[in-house]
Amino acid sequence: MEGSARKKLIQVVAILLFIAVSLCCLYKVYDVLRWKDTTGDYLSSFEQLYATADDLIDVAFVGSSHCFCGITPAFMWEEKGIAGFDMSVSGQDRDSAYHHIKELLKSQSPKVIVVDLFALTFDEHAEEGNIYRNLLSMRTSKNSVELVTEYAHKSEWENYISRFPIVHTRYRELTEYDFDLPAQNDYGRGALFQFRENPQTKYVIDEKKVEKTELSDDNKEWLEALIKLSKDENFELEFMILPMVMDEELRSIFDSAERYLEEKGIAVLDYNEISGINIDYATDFADPTHLNSFGSKKVTVHLGEYLSDKYALSDHRGDAKYKQWDDDLTWYYQAKADYEFNASEYYDDVVKKAVSMPNALTVISLEGISEEEPYDFYTPLEAFGMTFEDYLSGGKWLYRDGTLTKVCENDLSAPDYVYDINKKDTLKIRYNGDYLYDENIMLNNESLYCHGAKITIAVYDLFLEEPVAVKGF
Repeated sequence: MEGSARKKLIQVVAILLFIAVSLCCLYKVYDVLRWKDTTGDYLSSFEQLYATADDLIDVAFVGSSHCFCGITPAFMWEEKGIAGFDMSVSGQDRDSAYHHIKELLKSQSPKVIVVDLFALTFDEHAEEGNIYRNLLSMRTSKNSVELVTEYAHKSEWENYISRFPIVHTRYRELTEYDFDLPAQNDYGRGALFQFRENPQTKYVIDEKKVEKTELSDDNKEWLEALIKLSKDENFELEFMILPMVMDEELRSIFDSAERYLEEKGIAVLDYNEISGINIDYATDFADPTHLNSFGSKKVTVHLGEYLSDKYALSDHRGDAKYKQWDDDLTWYYQAKADYEFNASEYYDDVVKKAVSMPNALTVISLEGISEEEPYDFYTPLEAFGMTFEDYLSGGKWLYRDGTLTKVCENDLSAPDYVYDINKKDTLKIRYNGDYLYDENIMLNNESLYCHGAKITIAVYDLFLEEPVAVKGF
């Protein structure tokens, strides 16, 4: 009897261990396959929110890509020390906006939440990816289930709530970031930095064609739900409309919302109408409906001053608890420097950008250089601290923290130079006899060498831990 009981106990323990191991494996598989992207490039406002300690966010901005392109919390932090956060998702719809705010309120107690009104302009997502971004990015909870049941058709509830039928479609699209998300998900504040200038022409609204219509019942219900939520959860509520190339149909919808809110004593910050912002349609847009970072700075600085004055928001600069905002601002300047280096075409400008780039490791490869070289490649290189004798000797050089070091001679007998930049990236430099071998400069399995160039300049961003660009001359 005693032996039988022991045997049963062993069986029970074995079953429990099997279940525990299976659940752990299932969790790990789901963690790889789950949806992780709300703004692009595996960057997620939800991952950034969950990485934020409780009750640090003073102001949240809610909306679609118009919001994460148009409002950049880093600028408010730089100017006013305001702890802002973009609780924004690409294509954020009305239901998602409401429940995303509720998710934010689980861990944060913002004084003000500013909601972009673009969600008034559509009822359903045009892209399946945006459904996933909005419905699957939150952790599973009562709130996430309520969002699914409010937005999706009943026939789709099981897929969106269980999530596995959807994530099992992702096998072929997995990348390294599905296994290890970019560090920016720890300190990003929900914004998307983009510096591309896409000239637009401001559409001149024909007021005669702007229909004076009533706000739809669904839109009224959404606004009322947000107003009630702000009272129940004790936060101030503001509404905004961000700059875009707007036609009469959009203007009609926004006008109806402004009239409806005005009746309730709530003003709307319409950045298509506010004077003094000086949005330049030639330089401040990435596309017709999204600002680039230059346009975003104009809007964000104005909005930061408005909110700071109206709500007496605290300046948290210098407080160690808010290091994520410091890092977010550093990220902005790194991203801007990376873009400018990438966009540089002329040799002198490339060298100048490489020398001035913060948190960078620069590789300079000199091959086939002679004193009779007709073009003056040398003079710009003086900024690295390179002498003319160094220049003529050629070879491979590293520039970091203001120090230039030769790491490989132009000699077939010279040993390979191997440098572990961090845990994931290793630099390998060698000489193969001339400037036609792509493996002369390798980052892991990727060549950072410009085939056939006498001078190769490759820059690696040490803050973002990624290569920036390779330039050859």
